[in-house]
Amino acid sequence: MQPFDFELRTRVVFGDSALERLGELARDLAFTRTLIVADPGIAGTDMVDRAAARLEAAGIVAFRFHDFGANPDTRMVEAGRAHAAAYAIDSLVALGGGSSLDCAKGINFVLTNGGMMRDYRGFGKAPRVMFPSIGVPTTAGTGSEAQSYAIISDAETHAKMACGDPKAAFRVAILDPVLTVSQPTSVTAVAGYDALSHAVESYVTTRRTDISDVFARDAWRLLDRQYERVLAEPGDVIATGTPEGVGIFRKPPVLLKAGDVFGTVEAVKTVSDLFLPVDGTITELNAALANSPESVNSDPYGEGWMVKMTVNSPADVEALMDAATYQKQVA
Repeated sequence: MQPFDFELRTRVVFGDSALERLGELARDLAFTRTLIVADPGIAGTDMVDRAAARLEAAGIVAFRFHDFGANPDTRMVEAGRAHAAAYAIDSLVALGGGSSLDCAKGINFVLTNGGMMRDYRGFGKAPRVMFPSIGVPTTAGTGSEAQSYAIISDAETHAKMACGDPKAAFRVAILDPVLTVSQPTSVTAVAGYDALSHAVESYVTTRRTDISDVFARDAWRLLDRQYERVLAEPGDVIATGTPEGVGIFRKPPVLLKAGDVFGTVEAVKTVSDLFLPVDGTITELNAALANSPESVNSDPYGEGWMVKMTVNSPADVEALMDAATYQKQVA
């Protein structure tokens, strides 16, 4: 068994209408003046008002920030920092998809530790304590509520920066399937495929551990049962709740060092194509897989070659997982 260091930093609260517990959970963390970070799409619904009402009922003053886009950049984070500083906040609630969750983490970095977002590119570069925060995802796509990285674009160079620190992790993640049922089917489809991609990603990464394999396999098992069902019946909160609950584990803990980027799969946004990291040679891969690689590219993460495979069924994914095990044996 490979060595690992496993710690769940985030408390997970799951269930229909779990958002109703926001005030109670925030009060337990000593929130008094809270910034709700929600993207403009979520701000156009009643979700922000409901979140603010729960906080205010618990005696917590709520402020709001919505001025950022689908891919938050350094300028947007700085605008959020200035907004938060003006109200002397002591806590944050991120409500929405990955952009809301990442933007809230970015604001927390620069508000509590100063400097610019690029100062925190990599891992573990925030020397000071960060404000407590709660993540409330409204999609099951990014899994940002489950880990301590924020993906922020540099507004000048347009490079995406992975900025991570254990202190940036949400203290609580509220997973409320009811929040996901109003999203367009196209968003559900993309988010679900993102979850599937990360389940495979976590299993085939060269930094995998025995405990991450457990989470990856179970994530795939749950998603395989419910993905098509939730697309056919978007209002089915049982099916919707499955990928939402899986999201907290589908990016399982792996051994990271400073500068690592979490994840090794480059997912092409179709249902059929995945780029997978390969430790062995192409000949070894062909011997282990029924499918043949369509193309080979150098791995941007420096973990070997990236081989483009066609995935058409759960059986194909099982073959990929078997191949990953094979690579582990022959490496």
